[in-house]
Amino acid sequence: MLGQDDEVQHLNELLHLGWSVSTGGHPDTDLAGIVEEFEESLDDDEADEESETTFHVTQSAFLLVNTLAVHLNPDPTRAAMSGRTLESLLAGFDFAVSGDKSRTVRPGEDSPTGPLQQLEQQEQASFMSEFTDGTGARITPERVAELRSSCLSARNRYEEAVRQVFGRPSEDEDPGR
Repeated sequence: MLGQDDEVQHLNELLHLGWSVSTGGHPDTDLAGIVEEFEESLDDDEADEESETTFHVTQSAFLLVNTLAVHLNPDPTRAAMSGRTLESLLAGFDFAVSGDKSRTVRPGEDSPTGPLQQLEQQEQASFMSEFTDGTGARITPERVAELRSSCLSARNRYEEAVRQVFGRPSEDEDPGR
């Protein structure tokens, strides 16, 4: 949606890989190599000036690759970093979708949480309540497929916000897509 077709395809492949490794899939895939290659590409790109679109594509890739890194080396701090990154991105979209209206927060008040951030928090809570059953047993591929499907509604809302912010037509409106 924001990236070039090859970037979108690569992000979709990373997303599929992340879901797959959660059930023990893709044992032949060089996950460490994927993580290393991405981290090296970030170092190479630091000097390049990024557009807002490129920034969001890079952040999306970061979130997907970080999933693989946390799978390889379970680290609560690194996992939490993904949550904070996603919340920051969604806060930016909430701000833009609301018309870039600032809001003053008085001392002691909570920072306003926009609708996309609230949706993500609800989805995470729902996902975790479904995922954790207390048995410690590995979740089945079928259950992961159900959980993944349950995310589609939220994904569609995020996609619509991205389209609003970047002025991109929906796939229904863009016959060349």
